[in-house]
This record gives sequence, structure tokens and C-alpha cells, in this order.
Amino acid sequence: MDPKIICWNVRGLNGLNRRDVVKKKIRDWNPNIVLLQETKIQQWNDLLVWKCWSKKSLKWLDSPSQASSGDILCLWDSSKIQVLDYLLGPYSITILCKNVSNGFEWMFTGLYAPCSSHTDEVYLFWRQIEQVRCFWNYPWVLGGEFNEIRFSHERSSGGDVTNGMDRFDRFISKHHLIDLPLHGDTYTWTNNQIQSIRSRIDRFLISPDWECVYPQVIQQALARPCSDHNLLALICQGLKFGPPPFRCSAGYIFCKKLQLLKLKLREWSKREYVDVDRRLQDLEDVFVALDEAENANNGLS
Repeated sequence: MDPKIICWNVRGLNGLNRRDVVKKKIRDWNPNIVLLQETKIQQWNDLLVWKCWSKKSLKWLDSPSQASSGDILCLWDSSKIQVLDYLLGPYSITILCKNVSNGFEWMFTGLYAPCSSHTDEVYLFWRQIEQVRCFWNYPWVLGGEFNEIRFSHERSSGGDVTNGMDRFDRFISKHHLIDLPLHGDTYTWTNNQIQSIRSRIDRFLISPDWECVYPQVIQQALARPCSDHNLLALICQGLKFGPPPFRCSAGYIFCKKLQLLKLKLREWSKREYVDVDRRLQDLEDVFVALDEAENANNGLS
């Protein structure tokens, strides 16, 4: 069976009603791996985990809360996913997976990043994720709350490009990760106020060698019945209904190629011309504007 992963910032699982909602969602979607963030439970045990996912083949790991960041709970169905090894950090859980069905080995990093206002913690978070990649070099899936947007249009209020956004974009380019389009919604978080602020701070990223094995992979935002975050699903069988995923279009492929090329262009510009960085930024702004127009028109025009 192809992997299906669910990530969800649940904003607390101390209440019985909240755990029942989570349990129902997991049962309905029948995933292989579940990542729950900000559970606000200091110490997990088998009984508590069972109340979230009652499955005989269930296995789990947790990373307790660190400073301003909540804890992370990672669960998987051992009848479908064999975990060969794992890495635990203050902001992430990484498991080395082997599919029972086909023997494919890959790594999943479930993460919960600190808020951008906590500068020291943000630095430690990115250093930890870099170290994970240095430790293992398998086909890679990352999922969870990055607490950062990549482009200005991923925030309902817009705004300028920040240092955090630039750092996030450089990380994606450096590791040649694929930033999948989001189906089902434009944003993944809301402040639930009358004058709402919405943003896309939750996402999945995948490496090209993982996509080669699962070329029809999509990420989909599902309903949020009891949290200010959408439940996010990575599905490897494509959409059941509707048109083919947009990422398969020529425009999307061209955009991904530009992202992979950008890092090399920056290195070349430092050697050859002092103002190429500025020109690249201007071009990037043009592409962002084109992306926004494309989204508004539901396709390239």
C-alpha cells in the first residue's frame, strides 16, 4: 500500500472530546503515519496513545515540549511501515521507514518549528533539520508546522519578504526539495477572529527521488473540526475526483527548474557581477506576481 501521512497541530489533547475527534479523523483517513503537534500532554503512555488511534499494529514516538514549542507525537501502522531507526530532537522526529509492501526505504521528518519571534530557537531548529539531512541521505519527506511562509501571497495580509522567508526558501533550494501545491484550501491556519488573518505555515516537502517513486503524490488540506490549523494529508494515489494535479503542468515544472537553478545563479553572481542578486530578486518578484495572477485565473493565461 502506498504511504499516506497526516500532520495536524491539534492545539491540545487533554480533553476526552478532542481525543475522540482526532481518533475519528484518523479512522476515517486510515493513514500509515500520523504526526500530531502541540498535544500539551507532558508524558505519553500506551493507553493515551490508544485513545487517539486504536490499532493493534500501532507504534509511536514522542518528543516532549521545548521552551516555547509544544510537543510532537508520531504514530505509525507497523503492519504497513517498518521503522528501522529514528532520530529525536527538540523540534522534530525523524523515522527511517521501510514499506512492508515493496521494501522501499525512505525517511520522514515530522516537525514543529518555534515562532519566528524566538530567534535563538529558530536558529536551533534549522540547525537541527540540517543535521538530520547530514546524518541520513534517503528519499525524504518533511511535514508539519514550519511556522513560516515562503511567499508573501501565502499570508492573507500580504507583506514584504522577511529574513525568515528568505531562509526557508534557501533551505528548500539547497536540498532540491519539491514544494507541492496545496489542494483543498489556500491557507492552513487562521486566528479565528472577526478580522481574520490566515497563512500557510503547515506543509509537506518531498525530495525528487521520493517523487520518482510516487509521481502522483499530492498534499491536501482537510477540515479543521477542533483546531485553528487544517489537518494536512500527503496522499500518494492522486486526487480521486477532478482534474489532474496542477503540479504536473508545464508551468509548475518550469517553476521548479527555476528554483533549482537559483542557488547556482547566486553563487555565479558573487563571482562575476555584484548586482546580479538585485536583478534576480526583481525577477523573483515578477514570478511571484505571475504565480498570484495564475492562481487568481486558475491557470496560465
